[in-house]
Amino acid sequence: VHTLIYASAMIVAGFQSIVFYTFSKMFAYSQGLYPEDEKVKSYINAFNLEKGLIAALLLLIAGFTLAIHSVIVWNEAGFGNLDPNIMLRKVIPASTLLILGVQMLFYSFFFSMLQIKQSKS
Repeated sequence: VHTLIYASAMIVAGFQSIVFYTFSKMFAYSQGLYPEDEKVKSYINAFNLEKGLIAALLLLIAGFTLAIHSVIVWNEAGFGNLDPNIMLRKVIPASTLLILGVQMLFYSFFFSMLQIKQSKS
């Protein structure tokens, strides 16, 4: 179970690192601080708000499904004590998916905001 907790934390940290990299590149491109790269440009053009929200929704649905399943198992035990090793193997992935879903939701909006071009007057 301890390894699962560390793996979950590293998944969240890795996701945040990838998003930070992407946002930094987008900002550098928009400010003319970094030369354009066709590979990154095609990735940026392929991703949009709608796709990000769909991905966030799928992550949240998966997380809620696992969380609800955990509550159902707890209900079947009369809301009493449960084996932590078994329950944590359900709750940790559920929590990780919920965290990633919420982050993806907000990152999608911020990503689309970074794509807004400013008019120079």
